Amino acid sequence: MPVRAEFEKYRSLLNRLTAASADIGAGDGQPVWEIYVPAHRPVSRRIVDRLTRQGIACPPLDPIATFQARFYNYRRNGLKADPGFLAAAGLNLKLPPESVHMISRGSGVFLDINNADFLVEACEDSGFTMAPGLDILDFGGSTGRTVCNLAYGFPEVRWHCCDPSPVSIAWGRENHPEVNYFVSNQNPPLARGDDRLDGILAKSVWTHFSASASRRWLTELSRVVRPGGFLALTAHGPHDIARRIVYGNPSPDYGLLEKIGRKTGNGLLNKILRKFRGPSADRKDAEYRFLDMVTEKISDRGHFFSPYAPWTLSGQGDIRDAENADTSQWGLTFFTQQWFKAHLEPTPWRIAGYHIGRTGHRQDIYVLRNDKPPRDRDTPRG
Repeated sequence: MPVRAEFEKYRSLLNRLTAASADIGAGDGQPVWEIYVPAHRPVSRRIVDRLTRQGIACPPLDPIATFQARFYNYRRNGLKADPGFLAAAGLNLKLPPESVHMISRGSGVFLDINNADFLVEACEDSGFTMAPGLDILDFGGSTGRTVCNLAYGFPEVRWHCCDPSPVSIAWGRENHPEVNYFVSNQNPPLARGDDRLDGILAKSVWTHFSASASRRWLTELSRVVRPGGFLALTAHGPHDIARRIVYGNPSPDYGLLEKIGRKTGNGLLNKILRKFRGPSADRKDAEYRFLDMVTEKISDRGHFFSPYAPWTLSGQGDIRDAENADTSQWGLTFFTQQWFKAHLEPTPWRIAGYHIGRTGHRQDIYVLRNDKPPRDRDTPRG
């Protein structure tokens, strides 16, 4: 990925960020480069093994760095040759219709083993395994883009998926009965009894929570996870900010922030959701001031949150259908490992693993262990 042409203008932001935090990955001798993940692809390997056992030829897993792209091409070609290809392979992953929320539709197939791989790897690297008989929840899993692949890779695990959108949950329940879907509220409690789950995965949920929403859900999820269980979540951290500074990636329409300056009032980022039609110079100036503002908050406080404005709710496919949905505690969030470690108090969660830029070379993965004391009736599982 090429460094942005105007990087010298941004260099002071990167210097301040790196001086304040060590949580910025590097590789190949280049700062903030795409992180090399020593991937062993646990979900991919299991899916390939499943296809191979059925006599269906698969692309080789090694070299691991290019497997994902080859597998995407492989499945596309398979579908073109035979529309029933995935079903015949035991991978009956249907694509939700346009009216139902889904993060990405670019591949044309409801199959994303990449993030499933990275989440399971992070758990394994932190001492947790997807053992047979465990109950694991995909928290905020929408239609099941991640959990469906996990279920195909680890069918011996009991997989659950919850989301505040009843539309997403209804579609998932109808199309993927191998996963137990249920509706959750935007705010606690969760419709589960104490200690009923062995682990929880939360992809791209803590990237949106305010500090108070985060604390409420950390407390609630510690109730439903057994002692010694885990919570694996992804988050925007200093590495993600550094990538925005160095490469301009990702690059929303920051130009809509032109008149906002350095103020972090309610709805600061809501205008990003509208298409900006102003001069390119205005967009670049707004982007610089936005990144300057985020860098300042992260460097000084370790945390940045800006809620989306209420009028953007109709465009928030992940929460718009929720009962009593609101955006006051839902927006764009960045935080450091140091801030999060302190933020976990007084909940029983403790950091068991921290993986910089693990998903898409951007989002960090935190794997937390529930250190609450066991009840007398508890017995070891997994």
